[in-house]
Amino acid sequence: MQSSDGNPPQAVADLRVATVASTPHFECISASCTALDVLDQDWSSEAGLPHLLLIESSGLRTHSGGGGPLADAKVERAAELIAWAERNGVSTALWETALRRRIKTPILLMRMVEHLFVADPEAGEPLTEQLKGRRPMQLPLAAQRVPDAVPGFGDRSHQIAFLGRWPEGFSGRLRDELEAILDVASDRGLVIFQSERAKTNDALPERFSSFVRPVSSAADAVEAFADSRMVVGFDPANIGRLVVPQLTLEALAAGSAVIAPNHAGIRRMFRYSALVTKDHEEAKEGIERILGSEEEWNEESDVARKAILHAHTYSHRLATIASAARFRVVPAADPKSAVA
Repeated sequence: MQSSDGNPPQAVADLRVATVASTPHFECISASCTALDVLDQDWSSEAGLPHLLLIESSGLRTHSGGGGPLADAKVERAAELIAWAERNGVSTALWETALRRRIKTPILLMRMVEHLFVADPEAGEPLTEQLKGRRPMQLPLAAQRVPDAVPGFGDRSHQIAFLGRWPEGFSGRLRDELEAILDVASDRGLVIFQSERAKTNDALPERFSSFVRPVSSAADAVEAFADSRMVVGFDPANIGRLVVPQLTLEALAAGSAVIAPNHAGIRRMFRYSALVTKDHEEAKEGIERILGSEEEWNEESDVARKAILHAHTYSHRLATIASAARFRVVPAADPKSAVA
């Protein structure tokens, strides 16, 4: 398929994308291609029409960061943009990035777009019923921070990092498996990053309180993953059965070895690049093996990085969305996977 200027894009970087997205998603999209946030401004046709109109679901929420309830004005604007795109022959896509239980995007808006993607595979079946047989395509989240190079074993200050969000009512098998990992990590240099804005009912079990290091936000904790040899790739406060938590993607991109409870989503996407454990013994064996040998850690870190660089960047996600609209574009070349 050709673009409006007659020249088909060859690479993701060649794409022009009119975008409705939350700030974090827009920053990642605009870093991969030419993108314009069209919520508050119209697309200028001076450089040609966009190849795609991409609506990312959290961009329809009240807060620019993607939180809060739906904003009626943003939904109305998205509908207007879809109509504009149809009149001008521009392909339209909607990427629903919320967990199934948190989806708020109106079904009517989903029916309007040509191509519909969901991050949560569990959302596919119920949405298919609501859309009268039209099944969304599954498109997982991608790493938002992909450094060109990462620190080596000897240049990382922390042994094992955990983002310590602990919601009220968190219980069951995954809690038991997570606590087993943290119990082992307690003897191997555990650091628990916890946002200063955490709610009082997000308190960790008392025996882990001495390992807490306050940070201003969860984003600051994620930035510290590049300084951590191993990361507990699990987020009790934001979990779907088949969805890999965003922090896991960021940890792998940072070249950290990832250990997690026996989570179905991590097994499905990262069977060979993350360590999933079911009990204290498995956690102890894995942690001692990886952290006890620089050579073993280097191998694990390299596999972790390649898992992201080869398939789970925003450039890959945009290539997939563009391919649905019959644009054959190549994702950006992978940054070097070697350590700094």
